[in-house]
Amino acid sequence: MSHCINPNCPHPQNPDNILFCQTCGSELLLVGRYRVSRLLSGKGGFGRTYEVSQGNTTKVLKVLINHQAKAIELFQQEARVLQQLNHPGIPKGDRYFTFLPRNSQQPLHCLVMERIEGLDLEEYQKQRQYHPIDQQLALEWLLQLAQILDEVHQQQFFHRDIKPSNIILRPDGQLVLIDFGTVREVTATYKIKQRAGQVTGIASVGYTPPEQLHYQAVLQSDFFALGRTFVFLLTGKQPTDPAIYDPINDQFNWRSHTPNIVPELADFIDQLMMRSASQRPADTQVILQRLAEIDRILNPPLPPRRKPPKVAATVPSSPTSPALQSFDFEVITVDYQGRVTNRDRTQAECFTQDLGNGVILEMVAIPGSKFLMGSPATEKKRRDNESPQHEVTIQPFFMGKYTVTQAQWKAVTAVPKVNRNLKASPSRFKGVNFPVEQVSWYDAVEFCTRLSIKTGRNYRLPSEAEWEYACRAGTTTPFH
Repeated sequence: MSHCINPNCPHPQNPDNILFCQTCGSELLLVGRYRVSRLLSGKGGFGRTYEVSQGNTTKVLKVLINHQAKAIELFQQEARVLQQLNHPGIPKGDRYFTFLPRNSQQPLHCLVMERIEGLDLEEYQKQRQYHPIDQQLALEWLLQLAQILDEVHQQQFFHRDIKPSNIILRPDGQLVLIDFGTVREVTATYKIKQRAGQVTGIASVGYTPPEQLHYQAVLQSDFFALGRTFVFLLTGKQPTDPAIYDPINDQFNWRSHTPNIVPELADFIDQLMMRSASQRPADTQVILQRLAEIDRILNPPLPPRRKPPKVAATVPSSPTSPALQSFDFEVITVDYQGRVTNRDRTQAECFTQDLGNGVILEMVAIPGSKFLMGSPATEKKRRDNESPQHEVTIQPFFMGKYTVTQAQWKAVTAVPKVNRNLKASPSRFKGVNFPVEQVSWYDAVEFCTRLSIKTGRNYRLPSEAEWEYACRAGTTTPFH
């Protein structure tokens, strides 16, 4: 299906592979390369968002319908910024162009950009019924956003509109900061305009710092909004909620609604939200340093084990910091005929994730280290895709103790859809404790996303390197 982007076209749907709209005559292959497949969003009179394809790649097209000069300036600014910034947590800008629909006097301003799959954090919390996230996930997300802001600020920009609805959680757990139409560049010209009162005001109630309300935004204004965002995530309440904010006395009492976070993390968030910009962290590097200190408090190094395990007993999914328990297991080594050659008892650590109705998920701690991934060229029956053998550094993570069962799958599929529908009982061989099967990689990604929403922890599929590392468990013999 080809979709016409002329806002005045009464019947924008068209068959594939035609060049002009059958209703209004406007071009359908934009600038000779982009074909619009469907409207994604278009409420209000400011702009519309479409899904477009370029060859086999799906992207997003933002179209500005508002023709006011200031709206055009902000739109062009977003295009310029996205093409300058380079970070996995920032959408890649592809191309900016203008398009004149048939019989129109005013061109449409268009921006093609990377499509970001996932939920914004406002919707994420809504689907979780505004249940607070845990402090470990908050720390991980703070680190991700600080790294994104570091890229933005290093390029002499500041965002000015950080809030939950402008942060998207990808299925792989990566946060993406969006809506760069409000970005400002730190230049002498900007500072002159600021003093002269010629700067456009950008305000999101509850998230905008005092100085920005008076057209005096600075780099540290982003830190205030970042702190308010995490108040929302850690309490499940908007910063303007009467339960945590008294507007008459201007008192902000969010900490009483988050009793399960360490004081160091709460103090840090309070510092981000100081009324005076000069009392907030000086820059993103200070923030990253503070987060590293808090991480050492939340995740102190484990004491060395007397006897590290030789072989991992279990397999797959993601890092978090709940209370860990030790369990014993036996490692059995066999020869090529299956005869037992050695037995070794050892210990590992795990935590239990409650999925409700008696269904649990056991996650095993995998210690980080370095290992040789792939196989040597001399190994018999090796495959070409196992070359070259190379050293990989693996950070500590958690994997499921067993494969996902049908009971676990059903418990998680009860969470509302994020990107794709999931069958509650897809398996051919039925049994609540049997492994789930007849599911695709995309289904597994959706499962992890919903599991993250349900639990407030960041679950994902293991990478190929993590999977091989966990299965090898320190061995160097041929890998089967």
